[in-house]
Amino acid sequence: LCSLSQNFEQLLASRFISSLGVVIAVSTATAIVTGAFSAKERGKALGIIGAAAYMGLLSGSIIAGVLIDTLGWRSLFYMRLPFAIIDMVLAFLLLRADAPREYKGRFDIAGAALLFMAVPSLIFVLNRGQLLGWNSSSMIILTIVGLVLLWFFIKVERKAAQPILELKLFSNRFFSFVSGGHVLLFISTTTVNFTVPFFLIQSLSLPTTEAGLLLITVPAVSMVISPLSGRLSDRWGTRLLCVTGLSLIALGMLLLRSFTINTSVPEIIRVFAITGVGMGLFVTPNTSAIMGAISREKLGSAAAMVNLFRQLGMSIGLAIAGSLFSSSSLSYSTELLSQGVMEEIARKLSVIQGMQD
Repeated sequence: LCSLSQNFEQLLASRFISSLGVVIAVSTATAIVTGAFSAKERGKALGIIGAAAYMGLLSGSIIAGVLIDTLGWRSLFYMRLPFAIIDMVLAFLLLRADAPREYKGRFDIAGAALLFMAVPSLIFVLNRGQLLGWNSSSMIILTIVGLVLLWFFIKVERKAAQPILELKLFSNRFFSFVSGGHVLLFISTTTVNFTVPFFLIQSLSLPTTEAGLLLITVPAVSMVISPLSGRLSDRWGTRLLCVTGLSLIALGMLLLRSFTINTSVPEIIRVFAITGVGMGLFVTPNTSAIMGAISREKLGSAAAMVNLFRQLGMSIGLAIAGSLFSSSSLSYSTELLSQGVMEEIARKLSVIQGMQD
């Protein structure tokens, strides 16, 4: 459907449909792996899954650039078809069917509808607040509507026999703590992922292909580290690895603030490699900790929530990054131009300022 779309509206609707399939597949994959392996092997298994995900991200970024340059954007979606078919066949042949469990209650339609309306409303406010004005009537109304919908969602979920989100899981303090870390991680890393391409292409004037190759440093390093961190988490536990990973990610982000128009490519690779090691050390043990804190019958709900935390963190991070980056870089660029700085230099410096903010 995406490849056959004739306008933006059709493409958006098609992407929505395909996203449903991706979310279902990712959530169930985590639950299946967690349920299939013992606690002593959970980290190793999740590490392999993480490495496979990073491998897909790595190869997909490279292949996508080639396909767009040679065959056009529609080829991106045609390319997915054979992989989807192979996945379906392998799942049918290899996955063992679970024994059906008694399902008490109906599907939580009210909770799903409230969540579907609340989250996009609040994300839209974060994303467009700077452009439309935080004090504008539309932003104020939308914020109130989003918060009210979120409040009703929580009330509905507490009473639902089969809730969309098992809010009772948060009564487990450990689950709440590691889940919060998951959200914060993806908020911070998404802001960096959004701003760094502007720095590479506009401030350093790197070709798009070279910038793309630099950007895959993080997933490439994470792909190597992820299986190792999974194995180590089975032996040592998750706390040390998570703390070390977060520390390296924080160090990488701190070093990003030192980037200037004179920063060399080897310096950039070193910083990206540090961040990649941190991601590889944190994500797999953190996911293992979340899944390990939940009883077996709740694995599906926990896996869905892990995916929600990831997507929520990425959405919030993208919204914040877009708002802060555009306002900061525009303000700084205007200031530099008023001081007589050349337009090209002002543009390069303003991008750096926006990234640092």
